[in-house]
Amino acid sequence: MMFLKLLAVAVYALRVAPPSSAESSAESSAESSATLRVTPDRLQLFQFEGFSIKCEVAANTSSWTVKRNTSFSRSEPCESWGILGKSSCSTQYPDKSDTGAYWCESEDGECSNVVNITVADRDVILESPALPVTLHCSNKEEQLHTPEYSASFLKDTAADEGFNRCKRSAAERGCLIRAAVGDTVVLPVHLQTLLDISNLMVSWKRNGEYVHTYRSKDYFLNQDKNFTGRTSMFKDEMAAGNVSLQLNNVTEQDSGNYTCTVKNDELQKERSIYLCVARRESKSLREGVTERPGEKENPKQTRMTSPPTEPDQKTGLIYVVVGVVVGVVVGVVVGVVFVVGVAVGIFIRWKCKKTRKTTETTQEQEERIEMVNRMSNRATE
Repeated sequence: MMFLKLLAVAVYALRVAPPSSAESSAESSAESSATLRVTPDRLQLFQFEGFSIKCEVAANTSSWTVKRNTSFSRSEPCESWGILGKSSCSTQYPDKSDTGAYWCESEDGECSNVVNITVADRDVILESPALPVTLHCSNKEEQLHTPEYSASFLKDTAADEGFNRCKRSAAERGCLIRAAVGDTVVLPVHLQTLLDISNLMVSWKRNGEYVHTYRSKDYFLNQDKNFTGRTSMFKDEMAAGNVSLQLNNVTEQDSGNYTCTVKNDELQKERSIYLCVARRESKSLREGVTERPGEKENPKQTRMTSPPTEPDQKTGLIYVVVGVVVGVVVGVVVGVVFVVGVAVGIFIRWKCKKTRKTTETTQEQEERIEMVNRMSNRATE
């Protein structure tokens, strides 16, 4: 088994190592006309954290391009995985497959120094620049750096050489609630025992400041003014052991270590929960990356940070179809009403003419009868 592990490590080293030309010229890179620089200046990067590589060259030298070796390819030029610039290359959304060895290479085959970049899918990485400097740890939530949220630097040897790594405390790894600005969050604390709430006292603190206090009822005299009107507890569920805290409309300033203390005549318990509040993701990041004019289409550059918008397009199409159908139906109904109205008008007009004609005929007959009677009377006389 150990032999197989060593063999796998050797195969991976061979696949990601730069070509022999780069190795032979690495020693002379200090005297050559090119030096590779990475921005940000780290050998370890978070997944989807963009980075760029530049070949710093002296004036009047041949053009240089960035190449790399990964576990999937060898001597891969920038055009196939990044955005090509003048003696530079950049990528916006790298993942673990972009881990490998990077270097600059000229048209004449000359190579710069080699930098091994690791793209890590984890929350904490080791900040280790290309040049030897002091190492320290960095959290993925950079905007949430506080004294309570930190990572410790560990190494396995007393000397400077050896393997180095970063590690968070057990408490921070175990209880971490993440939220965005404006969210409503619940800091969960559930006790396994039934509670007598008649003499129960529950206090929530953040970094030592009172957030919410319950003493048979809500008690706000010692509450930090930053939490006024934004906290509540589940009083109907306290007897069953639920002493969780609900915090409304959270802000970045709400980040920190929250401690819940429960006391009564029979018990005293305490638990800490760490809350991280970050700014909401911008619309441009949610919608993904739009290709700039003149850039070559690259699948790596069009990765989405949120699901595609195809359902929204289908919904819009449904709305259009429904609108057209409703318009047609309304048009048909209006047309039918118009035709019926015209028909009723024609019928009424015909009926009126017929009635008038009948009336005129009756009057003429009566006049004729009257005339005949008069003539008969004269003849008799």
